Amino acid sequence: MRRPLQLIKLAQLQTLYLNGNSLTGSVPPQLSKLAKLQLLALRSNSLTDSMPPQLGKLAQLQTLDLSYNQLEGPIPESIGTCISLKELKLQNNQLSGAIPESIGACTELKTYILVCCKLPFSLTVSFLRKIREGTRDLRLQRIPFQLVLQIFQAQHFARW
Repeated sequence: MRRPLQLIKLAQLQTLYLNGNSLTGSVPPQLSKLAKLQLLALRSNSLTDSMPPQLGKLAQLQTLDLSYNQLEGPIPESIGTCISLKELKLQNNQLSGAIPESIGACTELKTYILVCCKLPFSLTVSFLRKIREGTRDLRLQRIPFQLVLQIFQAQHFARW
C-alpha cells in the first residue's frame, strides 16, 4: 500500500474504508499510529505478506476486515490487545497457523469469519471459550470434522 505516511497524519481518523481499491503490497504497520481508528476495512484488494503485529496497538479498533486479499502467515498474537474488537473478518486469504490464544482477551468479539484460510485450525481453549460467550457469527469453512465437533461440544456445554 503506497503513501501510508500521509494517512497517519489524520490523528482523529476513526474509519478507514478502502475496500476494492486495487491496493497492493503489505498492510502498512504505520496504520497502528491511527490510535482512534475503530474500523479498518481493506477488503478485496491485492494485499500480500503477513498481518503486521503493530495492528495490535489499535486498542479502539472494533472492526478489522482484511478479507479477500492474499495475506499469508499467522494471525499475530498481538491481535489480542485489540480489546474493543467486535468483528474479525479474514476470509479468503492464505493465512496459516493456529488462531492465537490471545484472542480470548477480545471480550467484545462476536463475529469471526475465517472462511477459506489455510489455517490448519487448532482451536485454542480461549477460542472455544469465546464461542461459549455468545459468538453471533462464526464461519469456519473447510476445516476438519473433528474441529467442528469441538465447536459443537463447546456450544453444548455453554448451555449447562
